[in-house]
Amino acid sequence: MKKFLFFALVFVILFGNVNASSFFNSEDVINNAFNLFIGPKVLTDPNNPGEKQYWFFTSLSPEFNVGPVSLGFDLRLQYNISDTKFYAEDWNTFAGIIRKIRFINYGKKYSKMFIRFGNLRGISITPGIFMANYFNSPIVDKEKRGLEVDLDFGMLGFESMINDFSNPSIIGTRVFFRPLIKTPLPIIKKAQLGFSYIGDLSAPSNVVYNTTFDTTTATTSTEMLYDKKTLSSIAFDINIPITKFNIFTTGIYTGYGKFINAGDGFIVGAYAYTIFDIQVNLEYRNISPDFIVDYFDNTYEVDRFDYLGSGFSKYDTLMILNAAKEMGLLDGRLKGIFGGISGNIFNKIKISGSYEDIEGPDNGTLRINVDATKVIDKIKATMTYNKVLINHPRDLFSIDDRTFITGNLKYAINKFLLLSLDYKRIYRYNDLTSKYEPIESFIPNLLFSFTF
Repeated sequence: MKKFLFFALVFVILFGNVNASSFFNSEDVINNAFNLFIGPKVLTDPNNPGEKQYWFFTSLSPEFNVGPVSLGFDLRLQYNISDTKFYAEDWNTFAGIIRKIRFINYGKKYSKMFIRFGNLRGISITPGIFMANYFNSPIVDKEKRGLEVDLDFGMLGFESMINDFSNPSIIGTRVFFRPLIKTPLPIIKKAQLGFSYIGDLSAPSNVVYNTTFDTTTATTSTEMLYDKKTLSSIAFDINIPITKFNIFTTGIYTGYGKFINAGDGFIVGAYAYTIFDIQVNLEYRNISPDFIVDYFDNTYEVDRFDYLGSGFSKYDTLMILNAAKEMGLLDGRLKGIFGGISGNIFNKIKISGSYEDIEGPDNGTLRINVDATKVIDKIKATMTYNKVLINHPRDLFSIDDRTFITGNLKYAINKFLLLSLDYKRIYRYNDLTSKYEPIESFIPNLLFSFTF
């Protein structure tokens, strides 16, 4: 595993330069455009993984820039050919109506003012010990619209987020200040001291499945029942820029975090942007056995009900680990590493990647983003790959229930017409088992796009 990481790092350093944004925080350039998607939609049936469900899918998705504000819509209509009915939740619920606004953006992450409403991907609250790479919409046809607001006033500032504007349950905020900003000290005048809170206000606990049989229709149905708990976490951090030049920028940071009702963790890391615009982030982690780093991550919206297929919610898993530690069954500290790198190979392919590992079996996590939209004029491709519970190099790219993939491929027939294939291996709710299960979806379609 260490050899693999070393050669991957060398490859990007030799052939790349950095994409200056966050590793997983997408900040695509928005054009004024009218986009119309028309085509079939093929889903794995979660009630019968060997079967497919066939849909007709159409979406009008205009995008606009109005000064510093960009906004996009998703006016979709879906018809289930297999069940011969429309997907009514797109239009008859508040959550469905609000999903029509795909995004509203103002500014860029880490600028003086950043506001984003919509589909939140790659969300982190500094220093990332509790929330990193959080994704609020990993479930097919249940996408959420969240809100992220960051303000930096110089001496003071804050980061904040909520996961779902229609039904907020996860909130996060970090307040920071620069106590030495008015001093002439060149290195530490921009040092940040931060305090953060992240919580799940309705964390599922004691999840059970109640199955009933309807004698009239001779069908069974399963309902998920659970208690709602409040999970709270707090963290303190220090971020110190060491050098800040156009050719060489470096810094160090450290953070301490604790769950209110469970364990704690400590991180220390360093970052560097070089003359070749290479961005590298290395981090050491030291945690108690009842602590989960990056608790709010890209699959949390599913793991909160069934953590990594264990049958326990993520909250209950944390409480079980805490109880085991209190009884003396778990002791000591667990140590691990995190490494991230971002590059732009030959100014054609953008790559963002990270790998993290904690002592013990099946604790590795790999994340990769690839944007190859500039390699060939008529072909645009993007891909996101995530793998958890890695124990051996052969696990890195095996496709199973530990794998999370999204990808899109477009071919330009002419200036206004494109063929598009959207692939996702994410999650969908299974009505029979009342669980979120991995499924595959294919959406081939025609895209009519008019840019103005």
